[in-house]
Amino acid sequence: MNNTKSLQKLDSFILKILAMIFMTLDHVGLFLLQRDPGSVVGNVFRIIGRLAFPLYAFFLAEGMRYTRNRGMYVLRIGIMWAVITLGETIFVYGMQQRYSPNTLSPEPFTDLFFSMLVLWCLLLPNWKKVFAILPLSPMILSFVVDVYERMNSVTIEWFPYYLRFGYGLYGLLMILLFFIAPWIVKKLYGSRVREIGMSMEEFEESVEYRRQTNLISIGGLIISVVLFWSIGYIARGIDYAPFDVYYLGKGSYALLAGILLYFYSGRRGHNSLAFRIISYLYFPAHLLLLFLIFS
Repeated sequence: MNNTKSLQKLDSFILKILAMIFMTLDHVGLFLLQRDPGSVVGNVFRIIGRLAFPLYAFFLAEGMRYTRNRGMYVLRIGIMWAVITLGETIFVYGMQQRYSPNTLSPEPFTDLFFSMLVLWCLLLPNWKKVFAILPLSPMILSFVVDVYERMNSVTIEWFPYYLRFGYGLYGLLMILLFFIAPWIVKKLYGSRVREIGMSMEEFEESVEYRRQTNLISIGGLIISVVLFWSIGYIARGIDYAPFDVYYLGKGSYALLAGILLYFYSGRRGHNSLAFRIISYLYFPAHLLLLFLIFS
């Protein structure tokens, strides 16, 4: 259990950089496909982009587990979500001649923030966990609205598409499974750790703990993708479930993110104030830059 040899070499800094690269390629692909729906490069970039969300979901779960102040962490992400949503609202309603509220795609940041809220509420003591229904409700509503639209071939104007959830319950499940992965490892290895006279703190610093935690996290990724892919595959037969874009086809390539998660070292790596600021600002900044370029 104390074996010092390890394949886990990628720290969080490297994986976050990769996540930003994948996200950027994903959005470049989206813009390319808007100009040319048959773009091969656009489709390839969208496939590569499927690796971004699992990495962001993983680090959101990590952040909620290790941050000293969960409330402030949620607040920071909430402010970013509000800024992005406000910017999209101004953009959509200010350029209605070219865009409508139902042509702009949902942003993954919405999924991350509301999933974070659900997780935060579930971590509250005792009966306060029930507050999780508040952020969970719009996620369920978004799903129901999508299904209703497909069943009736209508567009719900009062819930604009850009405000909905792209990953929704699928993303939430993934984040929750990522969050409980270390707990599962501790439960599985608890008795063995005690038998060899090792403290749990020592075990958490071991190579075996990191390897098993990564493997359980990959298992959570597989469960999330396969479960919703299966539901979507079955639902396609009745031709109204909203799974075509997010849970089928390109969405299954999210499983490749498991390869990167396996090599995660559990170390923070470079984490300067400048990098943290860039990490928060990169999302809206790169979208604005891409819009200006493709316009």
